[in-house]
Amino acid sequence: MRHELAIMFWRGLVLFLVLEAMLVPAVLYWPEFREVLPVIVKIAPSAVLKQLFGGLQMNDDGGAAGYVLAQQYFKACNTMGVAAAALFGMGAIAGEAQRGTLEIWLARPIPRRRLLLERWAMGALSIAWPVFLSSATIPLLGQRIGEHFSQSALLWCSAYQSLFLVALYSLTVLLSTLFNHPVRIAVFVLFGSILQFALYLVQNLTEYSLFRLVDVTRFGRVYELRAFEWPFALPLVVLLVGSLAGALFAIQRRTP
Repeated sequence: MRHELAIMFWRGLVLFLVLEAMLVPAVLYWPEFREVLPVIVKIAPSAVLKQLFGGLQMNDDGGAAGYVLAQQYFKACNTMGVAAAALFGMGAIAGEAQRGTLEIWLARPIPRRRLLLERWAMGALSIAWPVFLSSATIPLLGQRIGEHFSQSALLWCSAYQSLFLVALYSLTVLLSTLFNHPVRIAVFVLFGSILQFALYLVQNLTEYSLFRLVDVTRFGRVYELRAFEWPFALPLVVLLVGSLAGALFAIQRRTP
């Protein structure tokens, strides 16, 4: 367990540093970006992009909250977080198979489901705590540019973002219990995510994209309501629970 905790910490630390490195300059750049935002909305080449940039102008704060939500969640967490979900989950079981240690791992005098749950939990925490910690620095950064951001609302947004990322991570873990090649699993998840994002940018297909559940509009609503919109959060819960249940079922029947 100590080894898994160390891995969780170092993986999470790397993700946190990457998210923070993307967040700090983005927040500090807001005063300059605010001046050109109306022009960007007018010249955006598609209706989807117009809606995306237009969403930055929500609320009565001049758009600061929408801009920061877009930078932190829609851009940074939805890119680096998805990559982390694929990389952290790909080797959960398939990595043991590739190293030839799966037989030893499965022969341990501990229930297989417990072993899988412990490994899944460590990976999920590695993804979630950097999202929460990096988001917690937003109000401090906001003070540097004279803007106020609600810490409680950001906690809700972080929870929603973590739900999305852990759902993808759980899907990756499921694939890892079914197949033996971690790199192929990661490529499949990353390619699928890129395809989903491409669909998001196409006007007639955008409603079929998974990223519709975690775009600027969704985070704006969570920020304003300080609560999940369950019609949008429920599919993520179903994906998470279904993938984890499938992985627990598969590990019971897994052979080296």
